[in-house]
Amino acid sequence: MTFKFEKQCVRIMKIVQVKSLKMKLGQIIRTRRLFNLIINVLLASSFLMYDYYSLYINKKPCMTSDQTGDKWISLLEEKHGMYGSRRTNIREVLAITLFILNE
Repeated sequence: MTFKFEKQCVRIMKIVQVKSLKMKLGQIIRTRRLFNLIINVLLASSFLMYDYYSLYINKKPCMTSDQTGDKWISLLEEKHGMYGSRRTNIREVLAITLFILNE
């Protein structure tokens, strides 16, 4: 009788160990998923902060050329042969040309 009882106790202990091992594995998997979720949230928020910083805080001038409008128009007149007429000046010709190229 004691042998059967011991055998049943050993079987029950194995089942309990397997269940506790499954529970531990389940806890490990849940903590791993939680860790991955936290890492993903941190990465996404850091990308969003970088985008916000680069768009709104870190202002860089978009035109860094030393040529102002008048220098650029004189360059067009001298090197590229663009000129005005009696009725239109060079700025109007440039505006019309840019408008046509834009369309």
